[in-house]
Amino acid sequence: IGPATPLFNIDFYKDIYNLLTENGVVTSQCESPYYHKAMQKTLLTILKELFPKVHLYTYTNLTYPGGYWAFSYASKGLCPLADLDKSRVEASGLDFKYYNAQLHWASFQLPNFLKNEYAPLLSRLPEPTFKK
Repeated sequence: IGPATPLFNIDFYKDIYNLLTENGVVTSQCESPYYHKAMQKTLLTILKELFPKVHLYTYTNLTYPGGYWAFSYASKGLCPLADLDKSRVEASGLDFKYYNAQLHWASFQLPNFLKNEYAPLLSRLPEPTFKK
């Protein structure tokens, strides 16, 4: 609603698509998985129509309703996990207080209620490997 209306409009994302290179990424705040499912579905549907790679990732933010929030991720070519170069994170020399490659991977692992709801709209991610 209000000034954010264009951010949930296909024309806005067509412009973004045309501006991005093949390795460009657009990420957008994608509301609460608990309170704004219709808006999430609208945005993911728009992105799926335009971009070959569409993903959703989540994080906790206690100042937002429900404390659990999401971002959309869309790209013409990059997958947030398959194309993650862990060595670049480590080689950056940045003193991250929160972020690390494992947290990046975990952010894209969705709970079943989101996976099931949005499966037709999200691109397939590589499966995590676990030791037996």
